[in-house]
Amino acid sequence: MKIPYIRKELKYTQDYITFMTDNYDGYFPNPPEKAKGTGIGDVELSFKYKINDTSALALAYKGGLLKAGNGPQQISDVSDGHEELSTGYKADFTSFALYKDISVKNHIISATAAYAHSSRGYEFTLDNNYATDPGDTFSFQVESTFNPHEKLALKPSFTYVQTGYDEKKEAAGNWDEIDGSESAATIYGIRATYEPAIFLNLWLDYSKTKNEKVARGNYEYPGRLFIDNFVSFGITLFYQ
Repeated sequence: MKIPYIRKELKYTQDYITFMTDNYDGYFPNPPEKAKGTGIGDVELSFKYKINDTSALALAYKGGLLKAGNGPQQISDVSDGHEELSTGYKADFTSFALYKDISVKNHIISATAAYAHSSRGYEFTLDNNYATDPGDTFSFQVESTFNPHEKLALKPSFTYVQTGYDEKKEAAGNWDEIDGSESAATIYGIRATYEPAIFLNLWLDYSKTKNEKVARGNYEYPGRLFIDNFVSFGITLFYQ
């Protein structure tokens, strides 16, 4: 079970603000430059079953009473001078993953294939609720670990992500596909982990995204895949 605490910030590009102002003149006289969200997120319930020494499968679910985050219909509007981001979702999410370790010349390569499905829900941007049906997501990842030093581990990885078309409920009640909402990306990453003591772990992550097709449409809410490279680092303390 995962109970996340979320703090996030989304800064809108000037092109996006201009688009909203030009197309919704009078409704968004002063669109905010960024949005923030803080609070408990949706709880995830999951289990993992070990098939054998090299294979496992997992199932995860977010829905029903587990949706503890602030949903799109529970946050304030832009009239107070800023926009809040929801920490939870109206939709339910179910995901399935299969894990497999493969030995290549006495070296282990770990592969993961995952599929995620979402029920119909809502998106919230600039004081608007939109009934949506997010497309399903498929991902595939391979990674391996190398130990150049007894206290240092390097884990390179390759990930491919594909999302289906999103659908939006129109005023007439029909559901239409959103042009440009289908996305695909390949992500190259590496994690360096240094363990100077048995209770201390220092790690550094770097990922570079190569986008084969990324949502760029000017529909009212942002796409789920975006262009960027990431660097993150942290310290983990262990206690027994």
